[in-house]
Amino acid sequence: MFLKFLENTGDKTILSVKEGFSFIFFVFESILNILNPFSYNKTMFKNLVLEIYESSIKRFLSFLFLAVVLGSILILIAMIFAIRFNLVEQIGVLLISFIVNEFSPIFTTLFFIFVYGLSIQEKTKLESLNDKNDILNLYNAKLVNCIFLVPLMSFLFATLMILSACVVSIFFLDFSLETYKNLIINSISLENIFILLIKSSVSSLLTMLVPIFYANKLRQFNKNINVASSLKIFIIMLIILLSIELASILIVY
Repeated sequence: MFLKFLENTGDKTILSVKEGFSFIFFVFESILNILNPFSYNKTMFKNLVLEIYESSIKRFLSFLFLAVVLGSILILIAMIFAIRFNLVEQIGVLLISFIVNEFSPIFTTLFFIFVYGLSIQEKTKLESLNDKNDILNLYNAKLVNCIFLVPLMSFLFATLMILSACVVSIFFLDFSLETYKNLIINSISLENIFILLIKSSVSSLLTMLVPIFYANKLRQFNKNINVASSLKIFIIMLIILLSIELASILIVY
């Protein structure tokens, strides 16, 4: 029984490693397709417009609600933490680090994953295509949408969180508007914005490639994405997102 367990574990490990290398190859292949000028045609741009509508415009109010409510709660906790541990002098830097470098990219990508990347409608769309050109046009549209739209949404998320932090500071922590404004102006830099844009773009691209990769893989075996596959996809997306977050912390700090 123990030998059987070892054999099964070894087989699963080999399959996981093989699948990992296949995914890495798929990532590079997808990036090359995005960089290929011939990938951009009328059908692709039509798909891109639809993707932008489905992923952002259609869900814009939900996104605003998340940014304001979640932003207010997180910022209140962060500011209370800073005051309690005598970090008032660094509160501006801490706010910008939390809001711009960390919260905005990760929560925007999570929002993108939950309401768009893992939606039933999107999985059905990924499974329904058979023509190679149609599949390529849809994939490219989804990935271009991730690369450019999610960073813009992250920037908006950060802006709303900064405004929420302003309200929290004035009404709950007795900050003046002038004091808060000076804190933010003196703490934010182009480096913070650059980190936000790059982190959001990379996170959304790699996480969005996961459901595309598995939809493409299952299509080869004439299978559909079921509950087990969806759970596996979600776990892998979270692992990738957390890995990017950890890597960015190690690089930046």
